[in-house]
Amino acid sequence: MAVTEQQLVDFMQENLYAGQMREEAKAIADTLLIYKNFYPNSKIDDNGLLLYAIALVRDGYSTVEVKLALDRLSKTTKFFPSMSEIIETIESLQRVATGDGIKDFDEAWAEVYSEVKRCFTYKEPRFSTPEIAETVRNLGWDTICYMQSDDVSTVRAQFERYYKIAIHRKKEWESNIFLLHQAGNDKFRLLCERTARRRSMIAELEMLDSKAEKP
Repeated sequence: MAVTEQQLVDFMQENLYAGQMREEAKAIADTLLIYKNFYPNSKIDDNGLLLYAIALVRDGYSTVEVKLALDRLSKTTKFFPSMSEIIETIESLQRVATGDGIKDFDEAWAEVYSEVKRCFTYKEPRFSTPEIAETVRNLGWDTICYMQSDDVSTVRAQFERYYKIAIHRKKEWESNIFLLHQAGNDKFRLLCERTARRRSMIAELEMLDSKAEKP
């Protein structure tokens, strides 16, 4: 269903509560419109671009970051990039700019393989990020150390799966922290209170179920 101009206005008023954020969303939408010209066959319309912009601003991304991401994507993609592609590219650029410890899978696997050669099971391995350490724990250090040549591809694939889960969990946690901070203290406190009440109700129901099961 097409989004009407009034629906977009209402959506912006509801979701972008600060005037500065609304201006940032418009600036991002203008940037997206410029880069859309690189993809003449793209079917996304102006309203779709504005929805992109609103979502990007709500997630804390700036016009500069979006422009840098689109600069890079315009050189490598044949189709107008999706929201996830833009965000992934921004985060990749952020990691380079800030020296963030998140490594891609190949880097993480190379680090683990290096630690296997360095200490095997005789020493405590050391890893540069909590996500790599978590992945090794989930997979098992002994499993990695004692893998045979025929097992390398299987263990590597398992490591990749666990590592993606660890990275996703980290990004999700960071995103949730940002949203809770953005929501303000009152909404954060309300969320905590409702969560506590829900947990209390679940605990009471489990207790009642437990009593009902006893002869």
